Amino acid sequence: MFPSTRQSSFNASASAWDAIHRDDAPALALADFDPRATRGGEQTALHYACEHDAHRCAAWLVKQQGVDVDVQDAQLRTPFLLACENRAYKTIAILARTDGVDLRAASKQERTALHMLASSDEALPTIGMLLDLGLDGGAVSSDGLTPLHVAVGHDAIGAATLLLDRGFSVWKTGAGRRATPLVPFALSKGAHACA
Repeated sequence: MFPSTRQSSFNASASAWDAIHRDDAPALALADFDPRATRGGEQTALHYACEHDAHRCAAWLVKQQGVDVDVQDAQLRTPFLLACENRAYKTIAILARTDGVDLRAASKQERTALHMLASSDEALPTIGMLLDLGLDGGAVSSDGLTPLHVAVGHDAIGAATLLLDRGFSVWKTGAGRRATPLVPFALSKGAHACA
């Protein structure tokens, strides 16, 4: 039986954290550590692997008995969301195919994986894969943004086009917002707001 995750410390498993940092899954498998242990009291080894795109280590960790693939950190980010936030594309692909991973998870600000990826056209293949898996491209964050708002607001025209091509509305606004995704885009291009 593994000790409680709250009893483990970063220093007690330094070799494991170092193996994850190097994405050395064989060294991680040999490290004497609890794969459920937390780093700094809030992140698991899987969070750390996802944050650093240590995809080999992430693939090993999700197969370990007792590892919670959807455990949340203090910001309510699951390992999957942390991988998306850090554009850890190889790790995202592994987690997307892992049983038990909630691809619809949202952060403390209700941002989904698509919110986190939509700001960059570099993420187009991953955005497409997640949409193919059924993620809601129209999800609204707590600040009233859809992934389309995020894409347009960051000039990620490819991501915006992909979302539009998949049927997500340019007219959808979040609660309390009057601006469609085109308003921030127009303002960023020099248009003037109406009084």
